[in-house]
Amino acid sequence: MGESPLAWIHWKAALAPGAKPLVARAGRVPGGRQVTAGERQAIIEFYRVFTGGGPHHPLALEEVLAQNRPDWAPESRRGRTATIAAGVAYSEKTEDVWRRLVHKPNPTLRSYLIERLGTSGIDPKVLKNRLDAETDTSAPSGLILALGAFHPTGLPELGSILLGLYENEKDPGVHAAAGWVCGDGSKTDQLRTIDEKMRRANASGGRAGTSISGNRLTRSTIP
Repeated sequence: MGESPLAWIHWKAALAPGAKPLVARAGRVPGGRQVTAGERQAIIEFYRVFTGGGPHHPLALEEVLAQNRPDWAPESRRGRTATIAAGVAYSEKTEDVWRRLVHKPNPTLRSYLIERLGTSGIDPKVLKNRLDAETDTSAPSGLILALGAFHPTGLPELGSILLGLYENEKDPGVHAAAGWVCGDGSKTDQLRTIDEKMRRANASGGRAGTSISGNRLTRSTIP
């Protein structure tokens, strides 16, 4: 495939019978150059069409991931894995996607996936529903950061949800992620109000969970 990934998605119906070798090559571009943002989104759409299992998705995520070339540098492998996972997040078999948002000693793959999810064109309600259902303590902050890439019209209630998490969530990672997303928009005044409320509560006796420094750094409060 010598064409740019931007051309691949226009051929998706015709290419379905030969999807396996094409998916194996997806993510590589002529000359080995870095893909552009538009090309990466086309690759994510390509994976969305051809992965996830079931009659309309001829390749399972595990099968696609197994096609990673062992001679690729670890950084390239992590980036490609994140791109595949962002495409498969559209399907019903998403556990392999969400578990990659769990914090690991090397956060590179998680960081790539957060960025890919935020720019993949996925319905933000999918991420919000996973945020509601997530049981791991470290994955919610990744979902929140991915949601921060979406325009507010895509999920109008997101602002109030994140403000609630910022005020009430005891996990410092979730609290900080919600504050970061809300701080880059129209919620700055509400954040200041919550910060002041939390400072007064901590000054009057403190509470277990999080506290806020003057520059909105999150700190854990030990009871």
